[in-house]
Amino acid sequence: MKSFLCTLAALLLATTVFAAQPPVSFHLIAIPGALETHVYGVSNKNLAVGYYIDSTGNWHGMQIAGNKVTNIDDPNGTNTICWNANASGVVACYYIDGSGASRAFLYHAGKYQEFGPPGAQQTIAYGINDLNQVAGEFLDTDNVWKGFIYDGTNFQTLEVPGAVASYAFDININGLVTLQWQDSNGAIESSLYNGTSYTTIDVPGATGTYAHAIDAAGDVVFSWTDSTGLYHAAALMNGKIKKFDGPQCVNGTYADGINDHHYIVGVCATSGLRDGFWLKY
Repeated sequence: MKSFLCTLAALLLATTVFAAQPPVSFHLIAIPGALETHVYGVSNKNLAVGYYIDSTGNWHGMQIAGNKVTNIDDPNGTNTICWNANASGVVACYYIDGSGASRAFLYHAGKYQEFGPPGAQQTIAYGINDLNQVAGEFLDTDNVWKGFIYDGTNFQTLEVPGAVASYAFDININGLVTLQWQDSNGAIESSLYNGTSYTTIDVPGATGTYAHAIDAAGDVVFSWTDSTGLYHAAALMNGKIKKFDGPQCVNGTYADGINDHHYIVGVCATSGLRDGFWLKY
């Protein structure tokens, strides 16, 4: 992974990210000519995915393999965003259709496969594991956002007890699912679902906790907000939550993706731009 990301790295800085771990290097990623670059996921074959904003303001889903960037633009709509990919190269994405609704699809080798729960008004795909199980959210007929997991044939709806809305973000090879959910006060919290029960995994001291990807070991990456509304990154590892920020990410650090080879990817908001980042821990 280091070889292809160094090709696109706009900046390379060394920083100690986890106090309990050896020092790691934090690398920024910028697509040449793009106004912003967002890297949201990384597969176990080191395929990085996300989206970028071009010079005219259009959003393009993308994948980065080696030193090659491939646009992923669903022909049925605009503003494609890709969130994760699996080892087979299947990418979980969504686009915006002509009515402004979100439509989920899977991308692989130039082909687009749209899907969604029956009757869903909108569907967003976020996570996909190496068994091709997909996690995401959909707007149901009762106008409530609910999480789902999809195995290619069947949909299972996920709703955190007591939540106003639930959003499933990723599913690992063992079936553990990360979810964000809105509580009755409007705050965003996060949970893990193990197939039978939900366990809250909020970042201590956060006003909002946004769980994202999960690896095979059960390590989870987050974004979280402090009392001023600034976003920071965190990781749940070995039962402990470790907070971190990237150097120069003065306007926020967002941890979005993680793979089984100890790579984390996300977004760094600098003084005027947003670039992707990767680090190895």
